[in-house]
Amino acid sequence: AIALSGLYLFLAPSLLSFPDSSVYGALYRTSVLLHAAAVYLILMALVAHIYFSTVEHRPALEGMRSGYLSLEFLRRERPLWYQEIVERYRSGESSVRDE
Repeated sequence: AIALSGLYLFLAPSLLSFPDSSVYGALYRTSVLLHAAAVYLILMALVAHIYFSTVEHRPALEGMRSGYLSLEFLRRERPLWYQEIVERYRSGESSVRDE
């Protein structure tokens, strides 16, 4: 939505004759609204994403930095993944590093 409306906003004034048709102007105004709404939603999602990764799930942020998550965090937040790791460890398939 951002790319298409932005492309129209960028190209329409130079390619289309707005006085010739009221449709072009209406489409332009709609594109402005669509573009602004889409950008607003992306910004709100970005703020929420940053908040959740830095405040709510601090171990997840550390995991993104280091590449490792504690088994306690996995047990609490991702039980299916934790179970898979425990089963692999018990079968001797891979090693598990607990920090």
